[in-house]
Amino acid sequence: MEDIVDQLVCAGFERQAASEAVKSCSGENREDVINLAAAILLSGSGAGVEAVPKSGQNDTLKSNDTLKSNNTLKSNNTLKSNDTLKSKTKRKRAHNETPEGSRFRQCPICEKTFPLTRIESHVASCNGVEAKTTPPAQVPKRKLVSVTAPAQSVPGSHQELSSASACTSTTTTTPLRQPTNDVFSQMIANSKRINSMMAVTQPVSGLFIFENFLTEEEEDELVSNMMSETDPPFKVGQFNGIHYGKRWGVHCNLRDRKVGAAENPLPQYMTSLINPKIKALGHPKLASFTMNEANAIEYRRDQGHNLDHHVDDRILSKEPICNLSLNGSCRMTYTRVQERVVKGLKGGGGVIGEKVKVLLKPRTLQILTGEARYNFSHGIENEDLLSPSRISLTMRESPQTTQNYV
Repeated sequence: MEDIVDQLVCAGFERQAASEAVKSCSGENREDVINLAAAILLSGSGAGVEAVPKSGQNDTLKSNDTLKSNNTLKSNNTLKSNDTLKSKTKRKRAHNETPEGSRFRQCPICEKTFPLTRIESHVASCNGVEAKTTPPAQVPKRKLVSVTAPAQSVPGSHQELSSASACTSTTTTTPLRQPTNDVFSQMIANSKRINSMMAVTQPVSGLFIFENFLTEEEEDELVSNMMSETDPPFKVGQFNGIHYGKRWGVHCNLRDRKVGAAENPLPQYMTSLINPKIKALGHPKLASFTMNEANAIEYRRDQGHNLDHHVDDRILSKEPICNLSLNGSCRMTYTRVQERVVKGLKGGGGVIGEKVKVLLKPRTLQILTGEARYNFSHGIENEDLLSPSRISLTMRESPQTTQNYV
């Protein structure tokens, strides 16, 4: 019977008690001895108790043992499950929290983790330079839907803009990228509060397009004030293309790369209308933006006007640069001119010569940051002026300089 005692010991009973219980059941067959001895031990009976189980008693004992065994197993499994859950929760908290308790979030662009307090400012300037070393998959190019307006169309009219979808061009460009980060989502929400008709896109890394930034009434008032104002007047200019232009604010000396005091102050009708709306968009780059220089350009399609491709001087103007399209539509071409990463600039890298054509409708604001500001040139061909006349208002922050940077 020693092997039966060993079996009971393995089941968790004391050897001495198991031995006495087995002895008290001697003479029975092996299965009955095991069941009866286990019943004696479970009931706490002392040694020497003699009992001859009947057939029904054996079945009852087996059933009780099975229930107790199942309950014990369930209890153990529940404890293990709870321990596992607690362990996973601790690991998750340890991954997402610093010792001080600051929460972290993953950047949706470069996939690196940053404190929650820094994630928005990081995402705004992140263009993927910190991404994994695995090269991104090649994005298939698509045909660009171009726009050609009839000469007699009214600037900015529905007829003019609806003709855009009827023509196609063989020029290829990369698809529009619509970011999903928190900063972009916040800008969309903010823009809707400014104007429910406003639409936001990002066709080039760092270039934000806000359609319907102004209402038609605000556009009419702004254009009327600019055109009726005689000081400063519109003059024929040939710098960066042929067009009419005028300037307000600080004087930017392009030859000496020097910024001097203002010659013509920024008009109140301009700053009071535009500054609050730009600030309300909520982009981190606009939080400290203070416009102190602006220039207006009037394009006449029939006079061969255009804007030469260029990158705004990085010494004379800070980031961002804001541009407002008024009184007509055009297509502006962005061309990558630099594939290296500029010092202090997030993102970078791409094929030099890559072109993206962006449709600028009347009342559209574009904001140039990051790559769009520094790694892409921008310009307008005469055939891309989609209205007989168009006015462009560019606003910059240009700190006055104390030395030349030639």
